[in-house]
Amino acid sequence: MPLHALRPERNMAGERDFERRLEIVEKGIREIEQVGDPGLRATAQQLIQAVLELHGRSLERLLEIVDGSGEAAPGIIDRLGRDPLVSSLLLLHSLHPLTLEERVDRAIQSVRPTFGGFADVIAVRVQGTDVHVRMRGGPEQRAVIERAIVDAAPDAGSIEIEGESEAVVGFVSMASLRGREHAGVSAHRR
Repeated sequence: MPLHALRPERNMAGERDFERRLEIVEKGIREIEQVGDPGLRATAQQLIQAVLELHGRSLERLLEIVDGSGEAAPGIIDRLGRDPLVSSLLLLHSLHPLTLEERVDRAIQSVRPTFGGFADVIAVRVQGTDVHVRMRGGPEQRAVIERAIVDAAPDAGSIEIEGESEAVVGFVSMASLRGREHAGVSAHRR
């Protein structure tokens, strides 16, 4: 079997493993914060900080090496930024190749086709780490947009989505049809 045929499954398993390990790290940090001995707690916190700095500097150097590798470098760096596992690690160390605004834009572009004309993002504004989105559509579309932004930009300080309650022209929900039937009005008449 070719190696590329294994990649999607391996990536999914790798993402689950990464999330599980991240939970273990977060639990360990919470436990360290509860340690009664202030000296031991400080030593453990310094150790964690030193490991994070070592990893961050190593990743930074890795990106520098890739960047200096020639014509293929931008494509490689872009692929690293798109990979969910690597992207999370790059974000953790503030090394992601895309800006917050670029990641938010990509996230929105990735979900637009799912709306089928029933919703759209009208405007996006990023100020610092705050994301403001103006959209046309309902709560379902708002939730899709919000999830996409959170996944692509977990470092966003806040996400504000306006206009989600605007009615979609030409769309009649099943709930409103059921309400008309219960009120004695035929669902076919308007």
